Amino acid sequence: MIDIKHKTTGRVLKSIEAASLRGADLRGADLSSAKLRGAELPPAPEIKNIHGVVFAAASQPEALDMGSWHSCDATHCRAGWVVTLAGDEGKALARKIGTNAAAALIYMASDPDLESVPNWYASNEAALADMQVLADREKIVRGIDTEIEEKNS
Repeated sequence: MIDIKHKTTGRVLKSIEAASLRGADLRGADLSSAKLRGAELPPAPEIKNIHGVVFAAASQPEALDMGSWHSCDATHCRAGWVVTLAGDEGKALARKIGTNAAAALIYMASDPDLESVPNWYASNEAALADMQVLADREKIVRGIDTEIEEKNS
């Protein structure tokens, strides 16, 4: 039995008769701030330097619309960008378990040190600010410096 609990109150929101979430339909589930460490979930593709890549895509003019998963090919919400940037594997995973769940798994696979899933329901401004903080932290922690990489190429 798996109990999915409210992150603040601890109240059980849903119980699933299963030993794992394999095959669970998580479409529409709000996994904001979900702690998924140790959960047996479908494999997810990884995006190298995910925070910088997502921030670079979402920070372009009219590229971010937190009110819609995918508005068009060039406009997505944060989770939509993660799924899109993960390519065909990301899109296949989203079709299987939903955009928000797929993006959560991709984030966790791409950054094992990420403490919680980003808030998929933040405003455009709050989401971009969080993406920038994570991208800046990623540069420091992983030693990513675009100028140095370009000089060494």
